Amino acid sequence: MLPDSATAQTQAGPDCLMLRHDGLALKVWSGVVLVLLLYTATVMPYCLALVDDSQVSQMFYIDTCIDFLFLLDVFINFNTPI
Repeated sequence: MLPDSATAQTQAGPDCLMLRHDGLALKVWSGVVLVLLLYTATVMPYCLALVDDSQVSQMFYIDTCIDFLFLLDVFINFNTPI
């Protein structure tokens, strides 16, 4: 019979998908989300108030990509221990 530590290394459990809360990857991702939030907080009100409707189609694709990145952020935060 294998010891507990050897068994844990051979089986890929749900912990293999967890991100460390103090890891470099999560710090970089938090910086990316900060930039996305700054973009959303500054550019979106400007576009809603001052941009013509003919230019909305160009911004639609950028905003949709940003929305998917925010959705990805939700999944990343679900896989980060407190």
